[in-house]
Amino acid sequence: MDAGGHEAARSAEDGRHGAGAPRALGAPGAAGGAGPRQAAASPEPRDARGAADACDGMPAPSVVRARFEALEAQGPDAALNWLYEAECACGYVRRDVSARPICWSAPTPAGTLELTINLAKPEKDPRVIAAAAGSAPSAPAAMCGSGAAAVPPGREPLCDLCWENEGWPGSPGHPAKPGLRIIPLRLGGERWGLQFSPYAYFPEHCIALSAEHRPMKVDAAAVARLLDFVDRFPGYFIGSNADVPIVGGSVLSHDHYQGGRHVFPLMRAPIAHEFALPGLSGVRAGIVEWPASTVRLASSDRTALLEAASRVMDVWRTFDDEACGIVSCSRAGGAEPVGGCGPGGAGRPGSRMTSGGGGAGAAGRVAARGHRDGPAGAVAGAGTGAGAARAGHVPAPTGDEAAHAGVTWHNAINPILRKVAPGSPWPGFEGSAHAVPVPSGAPGTPGEACGSADVRPANSVGALVPGEAADGGGAPASRGVSAASGEAAGGAPLYVLDLVLRNNRTTPERPWGLFHPRESLFHIKRENIGLIEIMGRAILPPRLARELPAVDRALHEAALAGEAPDALRERLAADPPTASHAEWAAGVLARRRDELVAEARVGSVSRPGDGGGIVAPGEVGVLGDGSQAAGPTGACVARAGEGAEHDAAARPEGRCPVMRDARPAPAEPAFGAVLRDEVAQVFCRVLEDAAVFKSDEAGRRGWARLLAALGA
Repeated sequence: MDAGGHEAARSAEDGRHGAGAPRALGAPGAAGGAGPRQAAASPEPRDARGAADACDGMPAPSVVRARFEALEAQGPDAALNWLYEAECACGYVRRDVSARPICWSAPTPAGTLELTINLAKPEKDPRVIAAAAGSAPSAPAAMCGSGAAAVPPGREPLCDLCWENEGWPGSPGHPAKPGLRIIPLRLGGERWGLQFSPYAYFPEHCIALSAEHRPMKVDAAAVARLLDFVDRFPGYFIGSNADVPIVGGSVLSHDHYQGGRHVFPLMRAPIAHEFALPGLSGVRAGIVEWPASTVRLASSDRTALLEAASRVMDVWRTFDDEACGIVSCSRAGGAEPVGGCGPGGAGRPGSRMTSGGGGAGAAGRVAARGHRDGPAGAVAGAGTGAGAARAGHVPAPTGDEAAHAGVTWHNAINPILRKVAPGSPWPGFEGSAHAVPVPSGAPGTPGEACGSADVRPANSVGALVPGEAADGGGAPASRGVSAASGEAAGGAPLYVLDLVLRNNRTTPERPWGLFHPRESLFHIKRENIGLIEIMGRAILPPRLARELPAVDRALHEAALAGEAPDALRERLAADPPTASHAEWAAGVLARRRDELVAEARVGSVSRPGDGGGIVAPGEVGVLGDGSQAAGPTGACVARAGEGAEHDAAARPEGRCPVMRDARPAPAEPAFGAVLRDEVAQVFCRVLEDAAVFKSDEAGRRGWARLLAALGA
């Protein structure tokens, strides 16, 4: 393990972390802690005093890391499950009532999408996120831990992802994170760390974070790190937010990735159009049938996959398409010359980078900068110049190079990587069955939290241009594919990389972002559409837990009373909690009055012992299928047929008797099926807004031009 200087810097703090009290985790190397989803002697906190009290017994970082390393010798899942259970038992990963997500899934034109209202994470204004990214330090980045560039001992962490949060005692401007433990990693030859997210957007939601406090950067070196991650933890997917504001994540000032044990709707989506990348016979490539514009690459050869990813990323970085509104960069002062930054553009910044051996292409630039110490030389030489040169492409400068050139780059990418088991069908290609991550041995199926149904998108890329076939020419045996089965040959696992194309350009008509949710959708979602949501799982703001039940009650009342949509609009607009939803709700009433009437009369969500009505926040009700469901602040969910006595009030911390692991059971929404469906349709439109190539003729022609730039 690469504990390195980080352990030395932390050793003085081990005492206050409870090194002598490993009651929650067991001694390093002790038996009994390696079982899936089982912590060694991991008692639950005895009461609801809060995470800070519960974490007092968490062993010191050195103890946790030693235990993790000992368990990892038995297999990566043993170590990951143990750490996750320990963080849950401690209270750092919150499973209390206030943190449990409200969760459901619903069919949409894009397929079955997953929706959650996360009560633990506040809603952020995209402008605040962009401002925070702009204030990131531009001087040599601060190194967490020890070393020449390390921050001084005791210095306040620069952000929520800095390693200094582990052991930070807290201050008025930066609260403590008791219970946080970081496992050192080596990714791409650099020091990184692994921790679990306290927000738990999905099962075993983890974060890989750089030991260096530096801005997000998504390039070939990032993909090489993702490859290192899935090689070490093959049961987890790993991905990255885009590295620019508006379409990036909520923390752009610290380089990090997100992963976990979940199969998202995007991962189940099929390929709409397969294409070949010249010179990369070992890689299959295709456009994914998905609202957000996505390229999927799959290969059992990680070097070939990295070269293919480098080619796509390099081409996209400077790709311009006026017909689709895609402008790759803007000059100082806000001018946005279409084609001025891309291939063939006059005065293109970065043209100086076209010369020199293997310097073309993102992977070549990384190698030239000395990042050659990754496993098996993952970056150095892999994808070095070949892909970009064949396409006649000049990569965009990044980081300080772009700043010096006075250029702001708008094109970005969400890379999402997973590893599937040997012999699995190629995910989404040729209509084969959807592959799942390498089996981990842990109980519970990926996607069990909600939305586990296969996605069957209705919107189609179709022929890229009129009259053009969309089958992509099949999969020749030279690609290492069995033409009969569509399975990987040779018994090797597959690397599957989805590259979601993003652009953060703004216009006077769309000041929030041309590919950001339009303002008419802000009543449901106004935050950046980041990595998790672009994969089909909505992370909706906690205010909706209060607002949507009120809208739902008003809709049912209006439907039963025969109220006109205009009257409902006026009534909702006069009430602050429902005002932002007034226009939308009036449309729902106009379109779906009969369904609302039927829902209200049947009592699809009713109070126990009551003849009808909608469950209010904090009340426990009965769904139409006989299961019990809590309102947004209720205690737990007990599904019918599981043979468990349901008595939420008698359970400390709102724990549900049917929970068999450390994850909280997701709560059912306290609003009916019609409104659930309508919220899902809004989220589908959010994903469509994020698409740089729309599902129309202009979008299909745009895809064709991008493939031509790739040499496909």
